[in-house]
Parts: sequence; C-alpha cells; structure tokens
Amino acid sequence: MVAGTLLGLGVHRLRSRTPAPEALDAARTLVVYNAISGDLSVLDAPSAPATAARTLPCVHLHRWSLRVGTHDDHLVTLDSQDPAIELVSLRMLRRIADGREPCVAGQNRVARRVAIASRRVPYMGLLVGSRLYVSDFSANVIEVYDWVAGTANEPPDLRFEREIRFPAARNLGLSDMAARGETLLVAANGYFCFERDCPSGRLAESHLFFVPLGETGTGPFPEARPANLNGAGLYTHAPTEAPYVISAGDFGGGYSSLQRVLPDRTLGPEITLLRNAAAKSAFALTDDTFIVLQFSGEHVFLVDARRDRLRRILRFDGAAFVDVPLDTAALPDRASADFQDLLADPGSSGRFYLIDAKGERLLHLRTDNVGSTLEVVRVTALRTEAYRSFPRWGFWLDGEGR
Repeated sequence: MVAGTLLGLGVHRLRSRTPAPEALDAARTLVVYNAISGDLSVLDAPSAPATAARTLPCVHLHRWSLRVGTHDDHLVTLDSQDPAIELVSLRMLRRIADGREPCVAGQNRVARRVAIASRRVPYMGLLVGSRLYVSDFSANVIEVYDWVAGTANEPPDLRFEREIRFPAARNLGLSDMAARGETLLVAANGYFCFERDCPSGRLAESHLFFVPLGETGTGPFPEARPANLNGAGLYTHAPTEAPYVISAGDFGGGYSSLQRVLPDRTLGPEITLLRNAAAKSAFALTDDTFIVLQFSGEHVFLVDARRDRLRRILRFDGAAFVDVPLDTAALPDRASADFQDLLADPGSSGRFYLIDAKGERLLHLRTDNVGSTLEVVRVTALRTEAYRSFPRWGFWLDGEGR
C-alpha cells in the first residue's frame, strides 16, 4: 500500500555481538525477518539480560517477504518480489539455532518455493485448516491453495485449487482476511487509481465481504461498508473472539478508526483515532485491552476491548512510552521509529517484544494485568552486518505466537 511503503531508515549502525551457539530452549527462541537484507536473525532466550541477535547466513528469503504463519512445522511466507509461496522447515531452523546443524553462507535452506498461479503480486495470506488463501490487491481475486503433507524425504507442497472472484466495476483493493466460523472475512480498502495523477482521489469506499469458506465461484457476496476510508486491516481479539475492521483513513491527513464486526454482519460504532494515525494492525495485550500500531511511526494506541473505546495514546521518546493527550488533533508526519510487529512472550504473561524497523531494535515491554500501562524494560539491537536490514516481523521457533 502507498502509505505503508514510505519508509524512513536510520543510518547509525552498531554491530551485534555473536555468541557461540549453545543448547537452547526452542520455545524461547525468537526469530526476526530482516526485510531489506532478506535474512533471519535469531535471539536465544530473548528475556535473558545478555541476549543478542545473530544472523543465519544460510536462510535467505526475498526482500519484503510477507509472513503468513506456521503449518505442519513449516514457516509459510509470500515472496512479493518474485511471486511465490515459500516454506521453511522449523525443525531445520531449530537444529541450526542450537548448533546441531551447520549454517553455511550461500547455501539457502528454504525448503520449497511454489509459484503464485497467476504470477501476480500477493498482498496477504491466510492459513485456514489445510488451505492457504492469498489476496490479490489489484485484480479482485483471492487464490486458494491446498496443503499437501510432506514425507520423510520431501517437504510439504501447495497445490493451486481455485480462484474466488469479486465482481466490481473497478478495483476493490482486496487486502486482509480472517476466518470466523465457516466464513472468510475479506477487507477491501477501495484503492482504485494506480496512476500518477488521480483527480478523483485514489480511494473509493471500503468493503468488508463475507465469503463462505467453501466458495468455488464468483460473487457478489454479502458485505458491510466501513464508515471510514482505507479499511485494509482485520483484527480478531482472541479473548472475546470479536473481529474488527481497521481503517487507516484517507492519505494525507485522514483520521483512522476501528469498527467491531457484529454477529449480524453489521459494523459497530467507530473507535476513532487521530488524523495521521495511519492505523495498520492490532495485537492483544490482555483480555481487556489490545494495542494498535501504525503503518510507520512511534505512536501506539491502547483500546479497551470491553467498551470499544480508545484508552490511551502513547509515544516512544527513545527511552520510554509517554502519554499523548486523547484530544490531540493530529500526529506529526515525520516519525523517529517504525513499529512493525508485536510478539507476546509465550513463557511470561504480560511481557511482549516490539520490533522497531527504523531503529533496528527490539523493545522488551511489560504491561499490567489489564493492559493499561506499557513499560520498556530494555532494548536489544537488531542491526546486522548489512547496511540496512529493516527488521519487519518475527515468530517463535516452536511455531507458536506471532
């Protein structure tokens, strides 16, 4: 998306220490993908005071690969440069991480690449059971792939199964997806103008489509219309199973908002954020609270999931999170950080790890039992030997957690 590709990058670099591999607890090993250099960094026991990142030179994804998730003990990503689905063996990564298997530069250990059937650039992927759904932002199509289990000698595979088509007079901007029971929720942000000059703007109204998971044909499908523009994100608050549409708002100063998806397929009232908030994604902090991140920026928004209201706005000042008044009119255009992903610590309730792509660092966070505070415990450098690495997302090596 246009708003998500205006990325600022720092120039100051510190080299990470590289400890000798030790016997690791795989469940406490964090792996971070570096979007510019395309490699993976490993943090052994990230909650330990002396943790440091080390890069795996033998596992190389393409630039700007998109995380889908894990299935059948494999990491699943989408290559957005040379359109393909990539599978990486988590078993192999564990063996490399704890020193049982060598990791030699130039020997790419990606288990399998499966070409995107249409050869079009994928926007988002979602695993639902044994199927992978891939959204196409510029063709009003979702491609569906069937997972083929691996063998002792062969990694898993993916077989193209069908397309789900969304009839429309112009581009819909199919974006995020989420499963709710037997229904696939599909957010479409309304991006229709790809030209340099767009006299009528780039965005039409947003859509939220409700597609049966077994759908084999072409719509129209039942839908709801978010109140705001640029409704490209979906978030499900797992403690309450409540889905939300995340609308970033119009480019160039529009406000952001969220709306709960109600059981009758209507949308609840807007939870309004600020102008220039550029809301992108959300993650659960507790049963009562979730956090919203920007496409690029140092601000985070704490939302009360019980009352569907904005609780706090916080800004990272380089050392700690400080409050921003709720009645602030707009956020500044320039940002000193770029928060891309948040991961909950599977072994410690209330502890999280926030990836800052611009600062190339990992913020160790702690919150209280209701998610009303956000404390920076310490910071770990994620800079690598590459001039720019841009750490973008992470996962736990046991395959659990985001």
